[in-house]
Formats: sequence, structure tokens, C-alpha cells
Amino acid sequence: MNGITDYIRALKYIFHPKVIVFALIPALMAFMFSGALFFAVKNYSEAFGSWMWSWYTWEWGRSALEAASTWIGGMIMVAMSIFLFKYVILIISSPFMSPLSERIESLMTGHDIETPVTVKMMIQGLIRGLRITFRNIFRELGLTILLLLLSFFPAFAPFTSALLLAVQAYYAGFGNMDFTMERYFSIPDSVEFVRQNKIYALGNGIVFVGLLLIPVVGAVIAVPLGAASATIGVVNRS
Repeated sequence: MNGITDYIRALKYIFHPKVIVFALIPALMAFMFSGALFFAVKNYSEAFGSWMWSWYTWEWGRSALEAASTWIGGMIMVAMSIFLFKYVILIISSPFMSPLSERIESLMTGHDIETPVTVKMMIQGLIRGLRITFRNIFRELGLTILLLLLSFFPAFAPFTSALLLAVQAYYAGFGNMDFTMERYFSIPDSVEFVRQNKIYALGNGIVFVGLLLIPVVGAVIAVPLGAASATIGVVNRS
């Protein structure tokens, strides 16, 4: 539950003068990128659904599939948009999220761990973010494809949606936690830390993904607040 409730605790830190500037820049990035994705989903989901089912050449069930094509195409585009947004924003915002996490930890512990924001530090954060992202993206993509294939079997279909959400949430929580873990752990140690705290990562990611389902505004809130709440969780568990 702490993975969820830490979002409330994070509110008292996110508006602090030392923190707010590092929250506003990623929030602006999230606003622009999520706005573009929302436009794409809103305007192209019907065309995507029609194209997808144009490959279905059998008559059995065709009328039902065509009727549901817009809805199904929209759901797939939403899932793809969340997947894309999550990883792109984690990469491009990493130079700002690390200082945000540092300043929140300083406020929590009373110890000054803040480092000057330099180009070298931002590049190092970006490189670490890329390494974590590429590690996670292939694992998440593999699990997602497996679950999508299982969804075609009636026995598994009722469970695949929940499992897809859980996979998305777990890796979102992992990414949020890494803005703090990078100060203390190597990448292998970070992976082990998240495994030991997988329920926390899942809870953090569930709120993050849930906020992303609110068009545009949700993304603006989710990006800085997800990293802030994960900082609280990682510091309390380290």
C-alpha cells in the first residue's frame, strides 16, 4: 500500500521551492508529448482499427469484429501510447528527475546530499536512464506480447487485461525508483532491490499508469509526482 500512499506524502515535498523547478520542466515535457499522443489516439484509432481487421479474411465473427474495431483499435493505441510515453519521458526527463529526487531526500533526512546541476551530471543521468530503459523495455515488451497472444484464448482472456496493467505498472514503478537508486546502487543491485520490493514498485506504478489514463493533465501530474513518491519509498527502504 505504501507504493500508493506515498503519492499523498510526496505532495508536501513537490511544491517546496528547492524542488518545484525540477518538477516543472518534466511536467512541461509530459504536457507536450502526451498532448501529441492524445491527438494521435483521438484522430487515428478508427483508421487503425479498420486496418488491423482488414487482415482478417474469414467470414466467421467478421461483423462483430468490424463493429468493435474502433474501440479495440483505440484500446490498443492507448496501451501503445502509455508504453511509448513511459519510456520516452523517463529518458528525456532523467537529467531533471535525479536532482528532484536528491532534494526531496535532503528534505526528508535533513542531510545535504544535493550536488550541483552540471552538464556532466545530466549526461551521466541520461546514460544511466538509457541503460535501464533498454534493459526493461525488452523484458516488458516480451511479457506484453506473450499476454496479448494468450488473450486470444478464451480461458486466459479474462485475466490478460489485469496482467497487462500489472506488467506496465511494475516497470513504471521500477523507472520511478531508479531516480533514487542510481545514487546508491549499480544497475544489477538496483534490479535486485526492486525484486525485493516488487509490491512497492507495483503500487507506485499502478498510480502512475492510472494517472496517465487521464488525458494530458494526468501525465503532467504523474511524471514529477511518481518520481517524488518513489524517492520516499526507496529512502525508507534503503
